[in-house]
Amino acid sequence: MRRLIPILCLVASFTLGAWAYGALPDAVVPRWDAVLPWIPIGAAHPVSRAFAALGLPAIVLAVWLLLRLLASPLGERMGRRFFPSWLVSARTGAGAVERFGPTFDAIVAAVVAGLLLFHAVVLGTVLGWPAWTPRAFTALVGAGLVAVGNVMPRTRPNWIAGLRTRRTLSDPDLWRLTHRWFGALLMLTGLATIAASWFGAPVAVLVGVGGSLVSALVASIVAGRSKPGASGDRTPAAIALLVVAVVTPPMAARAQENTARPTATLAYAEEDKNVPSGRIVLPGTLTVPVGRRGPTPVAVIVAGSGPTDRNGNGPLVQTDLYAQLRTSLPRGAWRPCGTTSAASGRARGHSTTPPSPSVTSWPMS
Repeated sequence: MRRLIPILCLVASFTLGAWAYGALPDAVVPRWDAVLPWIPIGAAHPVSRAFAALGLPAIVLAVWLLLRLLASPLGERMGRRFFPSWLVSARTGAGAVERFGPTFDAIVAAVVAGLLLFHAVVLGTVLGWPAWTPRAFTALVGAGLVAVGNVMPRTRPNWIAGLRTRRTLSDPDLWRLTHRWFGALLMLTGLATIAASWFGAPVAVLVGVGGSLVSALVASIVAGRSKPGASGDRTPAAIALLVVAVVTPPMAARAQENTARPTATLAYAEEDKNVPSGRIVLPGTLTVPVGRRGPTPVAVIVAGSGPTDRNGNGPLVQTDLYAQLRTSLPRGAWRPCGTTSAASGRARGHSTTPPSPSVTSWPMS
């Protein structure tokens, strides 16, 4: 039954993507920053409608197939070609995974479900779903961490899942002790992630990711100290803990900044829109705030001063000035349209006179 969970999740995700495909514009700007604390606000680049709807499920499908392949005898043979013998061997290969097969299936199911839930939340930020959706996602991720932590002590030395070091793979007793600590700390991290969801999805993701890394490092240090010759393992773990301590404060500040911005007002979609004026037509990009109902104001940004495109770039200067303005206005519920200068050679028609575009004929509601 556990092996069916990833398949059912993938079917549901592809179905959701197919349903959302028709509602998405040609160019989609996903709100990664609504969930991920390391993504600055407004830093996302447009992606195609097909990738937004079906790209992440396709990537997760590839990840799932790869995990199943690595757990097979064929995957073990491939691993021996590229990885050292202490990592991949008859003792840690397909036979080892088979010995804790149900637990491995549960871990794979949790990974697939978490990634596909992330896909659903990203679609929700574009389609104008309620602002609490990312928080619900991180709460479910926290529950997944609790579930994975609960089964982690049941794993056995293998080359795919768990804390795989030269010492843990060579010493089954050290493996069991390390993963008892890791499982317990991972469960605490999951509970902390659920609690942090109340403060915002980026904060919860930071707690979940940072807590998981710290759990792995602390488990390795504490379990290693109970075995002879543990000093060799402490230095890398201590260095890793130091890196986590240095990186966490700026990530926490960015997570607070991302959480402070409402999800729905920052989401926007872009589509090509031609601006007619007399006998010429200027190609433009219309940026629409997603999730708002009814008419909204329109700002037409007409590029000038020579051959300047709709993003404010020309042969000599590339600043993306108009692109930054165009993607900032939707935060105030405006619908900006950036147009290409008539002197750029991309406009259709015979006049080079700067136009006065009329937007009264555009359907804005």
